[in-house]
Amino acid sequence: IRGLGLSRSPKAVPALLAELALCRGVETWEERVNILTGLTNIAGAGGAAHEEVGAVLRRHLEDPSPIVARNAAMWLAERFGDSSGVGTLRSLLDWKYLGGQGFKPEDQELLLCRAIQCLAKLRDEESLEALRRHASENRSYKVKDAALRALDGWKAPRSGGGTGS
Repeated sequence: IRGLGLSRSPKAVPALLAELALCRGVETWEERVNILTGLTNIAGAGGAAHEEVGAVLRRHLEDPSPIVARNAAMWLAERFGDSSGVGTLRSLLDWKYLGGQGFKPEDQELLLCRAIQCLAKLRDEESLEALRRHASENRSYKVKDAALRALDGWKAPRSGGGTGS
């Protein structure tokens, strides 16, 4: 599976989709993440697979595993400029939510920073207040730095387009 994804060949898409169809339920979340990572790598190379992979990722926003759903939301934002998973990304801006999910403090920082980057890329206006709040807090300098960078980048002209929803 990993090799197919790393190949970045659109010819690998049908095989990866067939494997993905076999992975259902919460217990196979790691397999789905690996397959979706491969599909995202292939779609990043452009071409016909781009739209198909975007649709697959959007379907996984409702995955039974929150890990898969979070990753799908992040990949859609990062790689596709697609805001379909913005609700999931916004929830990741909340320290209490992350703590309630059982994440260790370092994982909370990582998820917060990544969500900040994704929401900034999407220029999600509804997240601006949360970004400003994180930029002014001293709870985590990594998160503060990510928020400051995001806000600074917000001022810059937007480049490139996506398939935003």
